[in-house]
Amino acid sequence: MNMSLAQSRIPQPGKEKHPARRCFHLPFPRHNRTAFVNIDTAGCKACGLCVSACPNDVLGIIAFFSHRHVHVDRASRCKGCGTCITTCRQEAIRLSRPS
Repeated sequence: MNMSLAQSRIPQPGKEKHPARRCFHLPFPRHNRTAFVNIDTAGCKACGLCVSACPNDVLGIIAFFSHRHVHVDRASRCKGCGTCITTCRQEAIRLSRPS
């Protein structure tokens, strides 16, 4: 069987080295919450005000075609100061409810 170079690079089902990499956000955990805040990614307009206001560098922006919103980069750094909540104009960031 003669395969072209392009065909040889197409992953064959069941033969991927890392099958989880085919999914968009996997293998990462959800990126919309910390112990103190929840981000409503549907309501977020990705303006970046909360990202620049956060003193602990917790937040970042996802910009992938039309998929744009703020996300949590470093959840362990969040101290619950609430700066991101007060700067969000869309009110897309809220306090987490204790479980």
